[in-house]
Amino acid sequence: MILCCAFPLLSTYCFLLRFLLQNCLKKGGSLCFPGLPLLGRSRISRPRPRPHNSLVLGEILVLSEERRRAIIELLNREGRVLVPDLSKRFRTSQVTIREDLEILHEKAQLHRSHGGALPAQDGVLEDPTLREKEQFHRKEKLLLASAAARMVKERQVVILDSGTTTTAIARALRGFKNLTVITNAVSIAAELSATTLDVILTGGTLRKNSFSLVGPTAEETLRHLNADILFLGVDSFDVHYGLSTPNLLE
Repeated sequence: MILCCAFPLLSTYCFLLRFLLQNCLKKGGSLCFPGLPLLGRSRISRPRPRPHNSLVLGEILVLSEERRRAIIELLNREGRVLVPDLSKRFRTSQVTIREDLEILHEKAQLHRSHGGALPAQDGVLEDPTLREKEQFHRKEKLLLASAAARMVKERQVVILDSGTTTTAIARALRGFKNLTVITNAVSIAAELSATTLDVILTGGTLRKNSFSLVGPTAEETLRHLNADILFLGVDSFDVHYGLSTPNLLE
């Protein structure tokens, strides 16, 4: 009997409560009941969206700009950064790290290198002329040229790359009688023009500051030639990433 009487009252109470909630929420209001939290559409909390291009490092949200600043600080402290190491450190993909390095390179905040980056320095991307390079380390270049000439034998085919050190080697080879020299350097060909040596120029596009021939024509010529020994001049060398030069064609 008691249960039968309670049901109509409960239904009436639920109907009134639903009516109040619907009308109040439609108007953006709120309801407060003793012992219950404030109800209302304006009080409902929603999770904040994560900013675009960001990552969670521990419990700290690291934005892309913050990550790039951290990369610069790390680079200045350690002298070099590598893409795989940065990817692990910041818990993001290597593609994202490469994009960061490219952006920082475009802003001249670092020097992009194969597999990582180096600190931005004045003159790091400069390509000095042949005459400027001739002023550097003259004594050492003569010693290298003398040592290189002792490695060459008569009737051999020698490839000489462009550069001041290889030009010094060419001068040291002028005493030979029967050599074939393949080179992409106009200056080396000029050095050997008054000798009995056979000289083969690769052809290609002339780099005016170094008097070297570069590009597809030079590469295609070298594909069809064989040599006994090669003397190659480079701008930098790394045990992990090999040889590099500031000129893309070369």
